[in-house]
Amino acid sequence: MLMVAIDPSLVSLGLAVLESTGKPHLLQHIKQHNTAANWHARALQMATAVQYTLSQNLPLSPFAVLVETPANWFCERGQDSKNSEAVQKLYFVTGAICASLFEIPACRGIWSVDPGQWKGQSPKSVMLTRAQRYCARYDINLMHAPSDVAEALLLGVYGLKHQEPTDGSSLRFSEPIIHLFEGCSTARVGNKMDSLYSLCNFRAFSITNYCG
Repeated sequence: MLMVAIDPSLVSLGLAVLESTGKPHLLQHIKQHNTAANWHARALQMATAVQYTLSQNLPLSPFAVLVETPANWFCERGQDSKNSEAVQKLYFVTGAICASLFEIPACRGIWSVDPGQWKGQSPKSVMLTRAQRYCARYDINLMHAPSDVAEALLLGVYGLKHQEPTDGSSLRFSEPIIHLFEGCSTARVGNKMDSLYSLCNFRAFSITNYCG
């Protein structure tokens, strides 16, 4: 079964698909240009772009998904970062991506990790170097790849080593996924999905492939 790893942000994301052997099958950077749109619409456009690229590239292959979720940390004034607007929005983006995966029959399971769980405090420059060395084994050049593509790749490698079992027939969310919608009730998210999917415009994105 393939491993899909997603490293999202508010305006772009890295997506990596790895074979069970660890060989990269697909590496993509999805960047949003429609920054003038309502941020709810932008989040759902991001989710639709993920759904589209996986449906197009993995139409029949079963896969599991590992997604990085926002970290929960405290600032110097002791305020929980989940109270910040940016982190709340990132929770919504990540939740929208996970919700979009429900509609892909080949998806066999989704679970989440926060950055500290899988990469500790490693800076982006270190992660990029690690990813470049990893891809060199497969003659894949990541020299000009954005950091979120490199981190999605390494997240996928982590996922292959720590993959949670799936029954092969249905989606199974781990508990952290339930909390992706903090700050937005499930009903609100569902209503936004219904009303805003129609606004998605793929011309608002650039999708760059680095392999596959």
